[in-house]
Amino acid sequence: MFNDVIPLNVNMAGQAPFINVRHPDIDVDTYSDAGLNVYVDHTFDHYKQVLLSSPEIRCWFSKRKINLTDDLIERFCLGFADRTLCKAYKREMGRQSEIVRGALQVLGLLKPTGHQYFHGDVVFPLFDAGGHIVGAYGRRVLHENRPNRVYFHHWFNGNATFFNRQALQDFECIIICKNPVEAVTLISAGFLNVISIMGIYSFGHHHLADLEKFRPSEVILAFDNSDTGNHISGLVAQILDAQDIDCFRLPLPKNKDINAFAQDYDEHVPALKALIEGAFPYQQSYENLVRR
Repeated sequence: MFNDVIPLNVNMAGQAPFINVRHPDIDVDTYSDAGLNVYVDHTFDHYKQVLLSSPEIRCWFSKRKINLTDDLIERFCLGFADRTLCKAYKREMGRQSEIVRGALQVLGLLKPTGHQYFHGDVVFPLFDAGGHIVGAYGRRVLHENRPNRVYFHHWFNGNATFFNRQALQDFECIIICKNPVEAVTLISAGFLNVISIMGIYSFGHHHLADLEKFRPSEVILAFDNSDTGNHISGLVAQILDAQDIDCFRLPLPKNKDINAFAQDYDEHVPALKALIEGAFPYQQSYENLVRR
C-alpha cells in the first residue's frame, strides 16, 4: 500500500543485480543463496560483536531510555557497523578477501565504492520463520558533517516483514511500532508483545500477509501522534477492521513517538505502562480518511 512512498531521509538497499563475476577457480556456490547467507550471518555477527564491546555506542541507547543488556543484543542480534569489517577484507589481502568483498557487494552490504552500507549505524536485523536474516534497519548514530545526511537505512535480502516477528506467534495482543528503535524501547522496559516495521511509510502487503497468517486478537498502533502518524494509523486501522482484528491506538502526546515519550520521564517504565493501559479503540472510516 505504501511501498512506493519513500521519505527523503531514508536510504533503501537490497541485493545488487546479479552479475556473473566468478573467477574460474572460485567455488560456484559462492553466490548461491546458501553461500550468500553465510556472508550475511557472518556480517551481522561481526556487527553484534562490535556492539557488545562498544560502551560508547551503548551510551547512545541508554540516553534514549533503552536498557541494552548483553541478552538483548544476543536475542535480536543487534549490532553496530564500524570500520573493522572492511579492514578485515582489504583488497591487498588476496583472493579470498576479494571473494568476500564481492559477495557483500552482491548482497548490497558493501557499496560499489567498497564502503559499508550501514557504516555508522546501529543495526537491527529482521528474521524470517526459518531464522534467516532477510532484512535490517539501520539508525545512524555517528555524527556526519555533510549535506543531505541519511539517518535511516533499510536493507532487504528477502521477504522482511516485522522486527521481533516471533512475538506474533507468542502473543494474542500485539503492539506495532514504526521502527525497531521504538520496539526495543518497549522490549527493554519489559513489554515483549512488540513488533515493528522499518519506518512509518513501509507497511505493505507482506506485513498484511503475516497479520492474516497469525491473526492476533488485538493490535495496538504505536505510531507517532503526528499528521503523518495519524494518517498511516488510519490506513492500517482500515486493514485491521477488514480482517476483524480489534484495533487500538496509544494516546501519545502531540508530535511524540514512543522513544521521545520515554525520554521525557525519569521513571519511564511506569509511564510506558500507563500509556499502554490507556490505549483506546481506534477505527478509521473511509469518509474521515478522505476528508483528511
